Amino acid sequence: MKHPIEIVITVTIGYLLAVFQYAFNRSLWLDEAKLALNIIDKNYLELADPLHSVQVAPVLYLWITKFFTSILGNSEYGLRLFPLVCFFISVILMIKVARQLTSNRVVIWFVTALFCLSPTLIFYASEVKQYGVDVMVVLLLYYLFFKPYKDEKTKLITLSLVGALCIFLSNISVIVLFTIGLYVLFFQRKSLKTLLIPGFVWLFAFGVYFILFVYNHPSTAGMQKYWTDAFMPTNPFSYEFWRWGLFTLKHIFTYVLGGTSQLVLYGVIAISFFMGLYFILKDKAYTLLFFIFVPIATHLILSALKLYPFSTRLLVYQVPLYVLVLGYGLGRLYSEGAKHYKKEVVATVAALPILIYVVILSFKLPYQNEHVRPIYQFVTDNIEVNEHIYIYSGNRNAYEYYSQIGVVNFKNKVILGANNRKDFSLHNQQLATLKGRVWLVFSHKYKSKTSKALEEDYILNYLKEKGGVVINLIEKENASLYLMAMH
Repeated sequence: MKHPIEIVITVTIGYLLAVFQYAFNRSLWLDEAKLALNIIDKNYLELADPLHSVQVAPVLYLWITKFFTSILGNSEYGLRLFPLVCFFISVILMIKVARQLTSNRVVIWFVTALFCLSPTLIFYASEVKQYGVDVMVVLLLYYLFFKPYKDEKTKLITLSLVGALCIFLSNISVIVLFTIGLYVLFFQRKSLKTLLIPGFVWLFAFGVYFILFVYNHPSTAGMQKYWTDAFMPTNPFSYEFWRWGLFTLKHIFTYVLGGTSQLVLYGVIAISFFMGLYFILKDKAYTLLFFIFVPIATHLILSALKLYPFSTRLLVYQVPLYVLVLGYGLGRLYSEGAKHYKKEVVATVAALPILIYVVILSFKLPYQNEHVRPIYQFVTDNIEVNEHIYIYSGNRNAYEYYSQIGVVNFKNKVILGANNRKDFSLHNQQLATLKGRVWLVFSHKYKSKTSKALEEDYILNYLKEKGGVVINLIEKENASLYLMAMH
C-alpha cells in the first residue's frame, strides 16, 4: 500500500534521527557495559546460563546481539545494531497496526509522528538493552493477530511459531499473548477453537522458557530488591497506593513518553492523553481500548504480585500503546475542530504535542547518558609514566569493557575504587594510599538517598583535605575526569 506523503516525510525524519543517534556512538553506561561484557565474554551456549553482574536478558536477544558483534566486532556499533534494526521495523509495524485499528488518516499520521519522534524510542534504538526490541514484539504480535490471512492454516502456523519465538526474545511477549488470548475468549468465541493450537504452543514455549531461564534464577532476589519501589501497593485505601499511582502516572507522561517534568509541557501531554481516551470511548472503539489498556492492567497486576516491576525502562514497550491514545485524541480533535474553525488553526492546536516532541529532541540530541569514552581517550593521550589512575566504582564496568575492546590500554598503575555506597568513610583507607599525580575517572555517580551527598564530592573533598590539588578538570555528560597532585 502506498503511503501518503506526510507519512513518508515523518518516517524519513524519524529514521534520520535514529541513525544520527546511532552514528554519534555515545559511550556505554553502567548497565550497558555490564550486559556487553556478558555478550563478548561468553559463547552462545554460555549465554543461556545466568549472566554475571546481576544482568537479565532474553536468551534470543543475547544470541542475535552476539551474532551482530561477530559481524561488526565488539564495538558499540556492533552491540547496538539490532536495537536500531528493531526501531526501523517498529515504525513500519506501528503504521500498519494504526491502520488496522482505525481508518482515520489524520489519526494515523499523528500516531506515526508521535512514534517516530519519540525521544524514548530514539534513545533505545541505540541502547545495548532489550527494551527497544520489546516495542517491536508488541507491534509484531498485534499486527499478525489482526492481519487477514489467505487461509486458517497459515494463520495458525504464523501465530504459533512467531508467538513461541517472541517468548524467547522478549519478556513482555507473555503479556501481549495473554491479551490476545483474552480478547478471543471474550469477543471472538467463534474463533476460540482456532486459537487453541497457538495457545498450546505458547504455553509449551513459556513452560520451557520458565524452567530453563526463570525458575530458581540466582538474580531473582537481587532484582526484587532493586525494583522494590516499582511494585504496586495492593491496598487501594492506603496512602502508599495513591502516592505510588500518582508518581507512576507522572512518570509515564515524562520519562516513558520522553517528555519533560516542566509543568506546562507535562500538562499538555497529560491533557492530550485523557482527551484521546475521551474520544475513544465516545467513538466506542472498544477493540482499540482493549488492546491499549489490558496489557497495562496485566502488568500492574504482575507488579502487585511482585512478579514484574512497573517502572522506567520496563515500560518502554508501552510507548506505542500511549501513542495510540495520544494520536487518536489529536486526530479526532482536528477532525472535530475542522468542522467549526479554520483548518490551519485547528491543525496548529492539535499538533502542539508533536511540536513539543520536536523541541525536546532538538535540545537533547544526541543523547549521551554517561559519555566516558572521550575521557579515557584523553587520559591515554596525556598520561605520563609516573602517574596513576583511579577508577570510581560506578565506572569499573565501563573501564573493563573499554579495556577489552582496546580503547583503554594503560601501562600505568590502575586503582579500582571500592564500592562503599552504604558508608562513604570506608573509602578513606584506600584513598589514603594515593600518592603523586593521580587521574580520577568518574561516571554513574552515586548520590546518597538519605544524606543527599554525592559520593564523588566526598572522595574529592577527602583528597583535598589530605593536601591534594586539582590540576585539570574535564567534564562530559555525567562523567568527569580530575588530575590531582597528592602531597
